[in-house]
Amino acid sequence: MKPLVLCLIDWLAQLQASGQAALALKALATETLKRADSPDPEQRRFDALAIAEAADADRTWDFDQAKQWLNRANLPKFVEARREDLCSYFRAQGHLAIVVPAKTETSGRNRAQWFLALESPPVDTAEPKVPEPDSAVPEAPTVEPAAPQDELIYEYTRSPEVRLSVLGWLFLGHQGNTPTKSLRGLAWAGVFVGSGLVLVLILVLIFVSSLMQRPLTTADFVGTVLLVFFGLLVQRYWVRPLVWLIEDRIIPAPLWVPALTEDACQLEMPKDEKHRYIRLVRYSGVCPVCAGLIELRYGMGLESRRLFGCCREAPQEHVFTFDRVTRKGRPVRAGV
Repeated sequence: MKPLVLCLIDWLAQLQASGQAALALKALATETLKRADSPDPEQRRFDALAIAEAADADRTWDFDQAKQWLNRANLPKFVEARREDLCSYFRAQGHLAIVVPAKTETSGRNRAQWFLALESPPVDTAEPKVPEPDSAVPEAPTVEPAAPQDELIYEYTRSPEVRLSVLGWLFLGHQGNTPTKSLRGLAWAGVFVGSGLVLVLILVLIFVSSLMQRPLTTADFVGTVLLVFFGLLVQRYWVRPLVWLIEDRIIPAPLWVPALTEDACQLEMPKDEKHRYIRLVRYSGVCPVCAGLIELRYGMGLESRRLFGCCREAPQEHVFTFDRVTRKGRPVRAGV
């Protein structure tokens, strides 16, 4: 039990999730770890007040406040939405089971107790059926098409496994993950502020040029066009991506961040209770239609700010939605 609880705590640490649910689950895991060696399972059960006090010891709690706080946190929903990532993380650590929060039923005046329940994730071990030699072959076999309605499960590659370029290493560190309140975070802020100042400077230069009382020359025209063009490049490739990263929490990574040999990567900005981070990750998958590689791309038109999973083989046809939390996708266009 103890290794599984430790694995859960490590998963929460790398998840870098904010909110009451992450805080409550960490508190439940920490308190369970203190009593993991106890032979009595009742020692590893806690009511809402005990969990709330472990989560925030500086606050004065009563049971009703703690119960409302824990109900709002909605631990089962938090874990269920991230179950795919939780199971894959435990498997990567060599565990065949996971631990998830569970609650006892209330009866009478007894308070509901929360605990970490052991659970074995379903594993598809079914072998394909081989027809018997003397089995009859149907006269008109029906061929079912590939199921485009199948749900797409995105694979998540964490920062250390995605190789960085030299510039990416300077801005993100060798782990590809840096808090915004750090020297590298200041470098990102400097890029953002510097890009904004460049745009302001270009506007000032154009405005000052318009006030000059002299005939317009070819050099003035060419210089103005170049300034506008340079300003559009700065806005398109520096200012807008950083603004979208802050607002949307994830954007396609600029080409200078990952190594040239890496597939399409993303920059995401998770937040825990103390810090906000910038990290390089990769969300990918296998196309249910043609088994091609799925990579994230922006949509078009009204969906130009929304990320979709697009197949490399047919990026305009095999298209799936993308959910960063559940890491699942539904077909938008799948060759039908």
